[in-house]
Amino acid sequence: MAEGYVVKMMAYQGADGRLVRSLSEAQLITDHQLAESAAEVSGGWVVPVIRPDKPKKKAKPVKNNQAWMRRDC
Repeated sequence: MAEGYVVKMMAYQGADGRLVRSLSEAQLITDHQLAESAAEVSGGWVVPVIRPDKPKKKAKPVKNNQAWMRRDC
């Protein structure tokens, strides 16, 4: 799990400083003091966030008749 803070204005602040709507795209800041200073500069406020780790997707088995798609021929 990733714990940290994000800066919220009308939307969330992204990694490049622009506004993003999704919390998952927002820049995660791990230091509270750094988040406070970023919020002060941008005119927003700090929101504590806990992001769960995404489960890894399992690769689907490929059927034998699809070998030509993998260029194994």
